[in-house]
Amino acid sequence: MTSPSYGQYNLLLVGRTGNGKSSTGNSILGERAFIPGNGNSDDVMEFNSALVDGFHIQVLDGTGTGDTGSDAKRDVQSLLTHIRETLWRYVLNVHAIILVLKYGVRFTKQEKDAVELIKSVFGKNVLKKWGVLVMTHGDNFEMDNEDENGTFEDWLKEQIGDIQTLITECDNRCVLFNNREKDEDKKRVQRHNLMEKVKAIKDEPYTERVFQEALEGHTKILVQSYIPRLQSRVNEIIDKINGQVAIIQHRMTSHPSDCIDKLQKLSRELESQKLYLNQEDRGTGLVKPMLLQISVAEMSLESSRKRCQQLVEEESHSTVLPVPAAEHNVTFRPAEEFHATSRPTRRSSWRFSWSSKECLATAGVVVIVVSTVTLVFASRYANF
Repeated sequence: MTSPSYGQYNLLLVGRTGNGKSSTGNSILGERAFIPGNGNSDDVMEFNSALVDGFHIQVLDGTGTGDTGSDAKRDVQSLLTHIRETLWRYVLNVHAIILVLKYGVRFTKQEKDAVELIKSVFGKNVLKKWGVLVMTHGDNFEMDNEDENGTFEDWLKEQIGDIQTLITECDNRCVLFNNREKDEDKKRVQRHNLMEKVKAIKDEPYTERVFQEALEGHTKILVQSYIPRLQSRVNEIIDKINGQVAIIQHRMTSHPSDCIDKLQKLSRELESQKLYLNQEDRGTGLVKPMLLQISVAEMSLESSRKRCQQLVEEESHSTVLPVPAAEHNVTFRPAEEFHATSRPTRRSSWRFSWSSKECLATAGVVVIVVSTVTLVFASRYANF
């Protein structure tokens, strides 16, 4: 790293609330410049400066991760805005980003999430390029190792898992701080060790331009901040729709047509929710689990709709309409016309192509003829 003008170093403190950022700032400056436990309630970032061991040191006490209130989206946006303004208006560059951790506390998921948040805010390579780890509660370390005479460097080499990954990422730029130390010589040694790690950073200072380049990470942070609210909304909508589907299924057999309309209305509501989630996602992909929930609900609705449609079709097929009786209009044609149409010619054989009307007329004539012949024979036998 290029030596700063007039021996000035700007240091930004980051880390979880309660790890001792403000006390570390006081130890670096050699005076009570920050109020521990204040939580930066008024200003998201505070900064103080002092002349320390021939260097002009300016320390920025950033808000602790976990300081955000109930309106997470607004608080995260405010955090990003304050960092941007601080870098642009007051501190043009930062020579080191001091990540404050607490010695003797297990590196939990919360700590790991805090580190990921810091990298999302300042850029994924921020700790690799500008990070220095400060382990507070050094007095506990001294008590743990007073019989073994182990050094802090030995302790660092023994670490495994996520904490070892973090130490390696910072290129072993780690120091131990006892913010309760009263001995001025020991305080001076702590500051000296820290400044040696800061001066070992080879990259150019962190600037507002680098902060802007991390814009993609900023978008992800914003979306992450209101994921719980979105999840709660999706759960509420799906629970409501599941309840309505249960009622619809109960009435499905008696009113299938009405059920189809109601199911289609619920489908439109889910589609509207999908559009809203995709808009809020901002291309981060963080809402995919919620979109999957909605897809499952949509499949359930579609299955119910198909069942309703099947019931409607079955209902329409079971209703048989009366078939109108065929009309049998019998028309008697004149005998001349009948004989003319039925007499065969020499060149053609008999062709019977009578209609039903003609058949009925002929049958009537036959009955009359048979009846007449019967009466004639009966009268003749009577004379004998």
